[in-house]
Amino acid sequence: MKPSIPLKLFTLSITSIRNYSKMLLIKNNIISMYFFFWLFSFCFLQAMHFSVIKVPEYLGYLNTAATEFTEYYPKELIMSWDGQKLISSSETVMLHYPSFLTDKTDLLPETLGLYTSSEVNPLEDASFNNTLLVSTPTRLFLKDAETNWTEYQLTSLLAQEDSFVFTKNSAEYFLSLWQSKYSETRTSGQIVGGIGFLGYTVVTTLLTVLLRTILLVLIFKISNFRSPFKAVLKLAALFTVPVLAVQTATVFIYGNDAYGISGLVFWILVFLFISSKRRTTKKASV
Repeated sequence: MKPSIPLKLFTLSITSIRNYSKMLLIKNNIISMYFFFWLFSFCFLQAMHFSVIKVPEYLGYLNTAATEFTEYYPKELIMSWDGQKLISSSETVMLHYPSFLTDKTDLLPETLGLYTSSEVNPLEDASFNNTLLVSTPTRLFLKDAETNWTEYQLTSLLAQEDSFVFTKNSAEYFLSLWQSKYSETRTSGQIVGGIGFLGYTVVTTLLTVLLRTILLVLIFKISNFRSPFKAVLKLAALFTVPVLAVQTATVFIYGNDAYGISGLVFWILVFLFISSKRRTTKKASV
């Protein structure tokens, strides 16, 4: 396929809804190459954005959290694990959110974490409702999005650890180790993250096309448009190309597919296509 063909077909797809009826007449292999050309092109651009912008951003958050954790870790606090129990030199230890989450605490419990030397049970005590996770010497309780608690035994979570002692010096050591590997981790993360994101977006887009094709078959039946499954799949693929363009632009502008704009564009195209077909049918009948 000539390099100019994908651009010409893309131009047709964004200039008039009536062009889709014409594009359906083009050979399937040409439309397939056109679709996959733009699929990988737009997904590659999104993967580049994720690799260059998002991965360093997420690693920066992690670095901030590690730095603040070490900075605010009390000098006198000693946490130790003897293989059966988590023991603290303090009866109660509070763990607060890192600074980059302070403006989002209205969506989260008031406190990130709490350790207590008492064997409490948040499932039975409402005073822990404002805490995301609670640890006792033997158990860990984690709250989910529905505010339900899930209980874990520390002997299972720390099964690989016979014993350890964690102090402020330990926190400082792990922070220096992390920072010494930060540049290397960032490079590796960008490569792996970019490749992974590319694969993820390609697969999810293909699955979305298939799902939307099934929905379109049902919609066309309701609208009295008789089309074989392959033709509907072809149309869904054609609609998906400009949708991917909108999705990619939205990702670059807002950082993500804000408010599902690309999905809305797809169904707007479907509505316009059906309306156009009905107008054409009415004119033909007159």
